[in-house]
Amino acid sequence: MSDMLGLGKKRCEYCKSEIEKGEEISENVEVYGRTDTPKKHFCSEKHLELYKKRTSLLMKNRRPNICARCIR
Repeated sequence: MSDMLGLGKKRCEYCKSEIEKGEEISENVEVYGRTDTPKKHFCSEKHLELYKKRTSLLMKNRRPNICARCIR
């Protein structure tokens, strides 16, 4: 039943395609606008590196929505 609904299927954070169980690459990465580093899933090393590069550019160019207390 859960397979029909798509529950439990992991998707690549970069290309959003479904990843087969056991094929994913999981890594804690920075996410724009968040202070923690959650675990994200990727379908290949290439997409992991592209995601990291894109996120690092966002972090350099934009200020995340963080309150003044969190910055201190």
